[in-house]
Amino acid sequence: MRARNVIPALLLLGSSAVVAYALGLPLTRPRAARGDYFFGHYGLEEIYVGVPALCAAGLFLIPFLGPSGSRALTAARVLLAWTVGCGALFAFDLGFALLFRGAIQPNHWLDFAHVSRADNIADPELGFRRKPHASWYGYVPEVGREVSYRVDANGFRNEEGLKRADLVFIGDSYTEAAQVDSSDTFVARVGVAQGMSVANLGRGAYGPQQELVVLRRHAAGYEPKVVVWQFFDGNDLVDAEQYARWRAGGADRPVTLLRRYLDNSFFRPWLEATRRPKRGDFARLVLDDGSEVPVTVRYRWKPNQLDERADGMAATGAALREGVAFCRERGIQVLVVVVPVMARVLGDRLRFDDPADAERYVPAESPDAGRDFATGLAAVCAELDVPCVDLAAAFSASAGADGIYIPRDEHLDLRGHEIAAEAIGAALDRFR
Repeated sequence: MRARNVIPALLLLGSSAVVAYALGLPLTRPRAARGDYFFGHYGLEEIYVGVPALCAAGLFLIPFLGPSGSRALTAARVLLAWTVGCGALFAFDLGFALLFRGAIQPNHWLDFAHVSRADNIADPELGFRRKPHASWYGYVPEVGREVSYRVDANGFRNEEGLKRADLVFIGDSYTEAAQVDSSDTFVARVGVAQGMSVANLGRGAYGPQQELVVLRRHAAGYEPKVVVWQFFDGNDLVDAEQYARWRAGGADRPVTLLRRYLDNSFFRPWLEATRRPKRGDFARLVLDDGSEVPVTVRYRWKPNQLDERADGMAATGAALREGVAFCRERGIQVLVVVVPVMARVLGDRLRFDDPADAERYVPAESPDAGRDFATGLAAVCAELDVPCVDLAAAFSASAGADGIYIPRDEHLDLRGHEIAAEAIGAALDRFR
């Protein structure tokens, strides 16, 4: 090979080798070992290395399309253009992720809890909170509807300027209900049915202690008659333990700078459309007409959760006791509501591809009955003389399974919010 062809050939060979390593090698690994992106084939690191290398490989073919005598010069020009272009894009993206999004500073909640820095900021007591007046408009593909979402100056899903409310709801993502329009949430439905004003102080990824902070910081200011405190059967005890570790300074080690950059990259939202988790759908839900739809079962039914998460239950009970005392000092009544996991309510309608998954997610009745989270929470409520509504009973009593949970999300769908609102409304009658 002539000397003037060596440089173009080396550039083409080198970029092709990177492409083969970043984009070709992952395809030889078992599916379970691949990344979540590009429909379950690649990780972000592989895409961010492989795609620029693929572009380079295509560009480095250009010198071989022209006269052999100018290949070295053409290759140098292509290399310069590629370097400047990629360098500019990388500098922009790095500044966007680390400075504009704030990823240069690690934050346990914004890095580990899948909470976007685009709409949230760090909070020394809560861990994170929603930015004031954040809003978005999105499509929920699992149910084929578009949802409008916006928050007030405090970062909660209420109309701007709301100062007083008869009912204040606190809780996690099931109360916030970002998957449905605000008018379709059980919070809004209860307000309409009861003829009372309501405030929604729910926040996804919050646990019991953070909800107590919200109660103290925001709820009392609305001067409500009743605080409705929603708990979730699936991860509240895990969240309680995680928050306790974080407050004690023993949270997980910070996410690496590289990971924080990739997670907050300007280009990542474009890749989300190609995201397909490796685990995928491994169960189907039998609908009322006998047909089956794929479902993502995110949470196991845990009949012995009080034993598995004793520290979490202790922290949850302490938060509830403190919150009830805080409310009673101000003449505010408290109603506790427990949202069950889908596997607990619809376990008999779930069909798993693997029998091991069936046993893991819908275990046979435990010999230690009464050690589940809802039962433990009911015991604390009985001690405090606070009514406790377990929505598992209302969901199970309703005919059929359609519309209670969003199949590939497991948050409540429209019918689930409707049933929840009816059960909560009935429980509120005792405060009349």
